[in-house]
Amino acid sequence: MSKINKILIGFCLLGLVVRTLYIILFNPGITWPDESRFWEEATNFAQQGTIFSGDRYAHDMPLTALLMGVFIKFFGLSVLGIKILLAFISSATIFLIGKTAYRLFPADATVWLAGCSSAFYPFFIYYASLILSETIFLFLVCFFFYSLFILSEKKTVLTGFWAGLAQITRPTILGFMPIVWLWQYFEKKISWRMITLSAVIFFSFSIAWGIRNYITLRGFLLTTSGSSQVLWEGNNPWNETGGVSEESWKYLEAMPQNLNEIDRARWKSAQAKNYILNNLGRFFELAIKKFFRFWHLWPNFKGFNRGLYQWIALISFGPLLFLSILSLWGLKEQWRLTMILWLFFAYYTALHMITIGSIRYRLPLEPLMIVLSSALIAKYWIRIKRALINKRTSCSLDS
Repeated sequence: MSKINKILIGFCLLGLVVRTLYIILFNPGITWPDESRFWEEATNFAQQGTIFSGDRYAHDMPLTALLMGVFIKFFGLSVLGIKILLAFISSATIFLIGKTAYRLFPADATVWLAGCSSAFYPFFIYYASLILSETIFLFLVCFFFYSLFILSEKKTVLTGFWAGLAQITRPTILGFMPIVWLWQYFEKKISWRMITLSAVIFFSFSIAWGIRNYITLRGFLLTTSGSSQVLWEGNNPWNETGGVSEESWKYLEAMPQNLNEIDRARWKSAQAKNYILNNLGRFFELAIKKFFRFWHLWPNFKGFNRGLYQWIALISFGPLLFLSILSLWGLKEQWRLTMILWLFFAYYTALHMITIGSIRYRLPLEPLMIVLSSALIAKYWIRIKRALINKRTSCSLDS
């Protein structure tokens, strides 16, 4: 086993201890409504072989419920057990972040910085304690970018595999894939044959999900019914902030009764698109607000936007954002690799400027920001260290 792998496995174990302790001491149960929905989907799959919550069969992409449902099938109904499973997945992500950072700037210091940052990053620890899709999606996104950085053409198929799994976890990476394929062809000189094979693997996951939805709901849906909900929630006359819905909003009152899940999704999507087209000025005004909510230094949600939560977010994410921006200049020699990271940042930001702006949705970018920040610090740490050694050597020779 290489030295780099040993270091990262050590940080994975440390991260697992930290996450497990946080879960046991602070968040052993279900806290948020979204957790209840994912828990219901997982238990329904384990007990009935079908993913659904209430009358919704396609509100979420399936992989989170599938993984948790299999766990429940073998180990029983245990919220704490599922959370420990998520802690394992979150800890394994540390390894991928470190390996990706090492590919960007190969030095021991890069691995130490990336491993330590990922093990103790507050947002990773917090979301690992929630029964949501975020932790699994982070793992898959990190595996996807790690595979992108592998130079072997034969391993190009891995990018389609990991991206396909990410897409059936959260339906947000589909629009980014054409950018990836162009980057692979022009920058990495991957053949169209291998890129096409990767694309076929990627789409096979979504098509399988679409076929399932057609059989279950009589509608071919490649994403989720929840996607149209988010679009309408983020673009309606009641939305003044660019954030999530509030109790005073009336945006669902006009929806016709007795619609099935597919028709409800179509109605919400049509409402949102009509509102955007008829209120372009308002749409762009909200998009700007969503941008600042998305990149806010601390949580926007009431109760978490002050005090200890605010300071933890500011101290952890603030330097990460600052160093990531500095890396645009500091890692300019590695621009052929960092380009794809920045394109993903731009794509993901634009996506949530259209839908809903929240720091929760920014989470998939933060492992990649740790990659950039760790490589940047390591690069200049080594440069300064060498300069000091050369200076001491010069002084010794002069004396």
